[in-house]
Amino acid sequence: MELKAMIPYLISEQWARQFLNRKCVEHFRRIKGFRRLTENPKTVIQDMDRFYEIITHLDELLGRESEVIALTRTKEEELARQLEEIDEKAKQEVEKLEHLMKQTLNPHNSSRIEHRLRKLEDFGNNLSMRGFETMHTETLSLAKKLEERTAELNRLRFRCHTDIHTMAHLKEKEKMVRDTIAKQKEVLDVKNAQKETLRERIVELKIQRTKVRKETRELSFKSGLLDKPALLEDYHHTEEYLENLRKSVKKLRSTTKKLTKKIEFLEKLCKPGAAGGKDLK
Repeated sequence: MELKAMIPYLISEQWARQFLNRKCVEHFRRIKGFRRLTENPKTVIQDMDRFYEIITHLDELLGRESEVIALTRTKEEELARQLEEIDEKAKQEVEKLEHLMKQTLNPHNSSRIEHRLRKLEDFGNNLSMRGFETMHTETLSLAKKLEERTAELNRLRFRCHTDIHTMAHLKEKEKMVRDTIAKQKEVLDVKNAQKETLRERIVELKIQRTKVRKETRELSFKSGLLDKPALLEDYHHTEEYLENLRKSVKKLRSTTKKLTKKIEFLEKLCKPGAAGGKDLK
């Protein structure tokens, strides 16, 4: 009955825990705080080993709890049954004693009364009043031990609930990490496909660049100076300079011829017998 009464509380507690776990996971997903939820690969094996050890120890404790509870209930039922029988026998014996005391209140019958009292203290089945008192003391001791075991079971139950909550959190955390890894794998596949496409495009562009460079070199070789504006401009300046130089040379030659004619004329004038007084041209 006590467990049935605790079932609604357990269901509400599990629902609240799942709700809080979902909200916590959504919060860390929204802020991208995966570090708080990502397992440390250095300690994950140790954590899993410790988790399995705790689960095994928990199973052992739960088994021991079931055995202790069953044994305690059996012992309680047996002691209660024995106590009822003893109480019933005690009542009967007290009634007999009262009846005998009424009949045997005689000073001369004291020895017989003592004998009867000893017989009355014997409850049968090797059980006497002293044995009953001893059994009662043992019953109180067992009740005290039962309370201690109950307190220990409550502590173990609390620890079990804590471990269950931790395990649920770890499962939620593991699911989130798996979802994150799956999404990252999808993104990685897309990036790899883009990488292959870009690599093929780079190869095509390199081939086009090589072809364009080859065509450019051929056109440059065929066009000569037309492909070199600086040299072409220098060529035009050189032609203009040569043309001016040619004109200067022609002019100097003409001047030289005139000077030669004057020198020849002067030489003729300076010869003996030449007519004097002529004007020099």
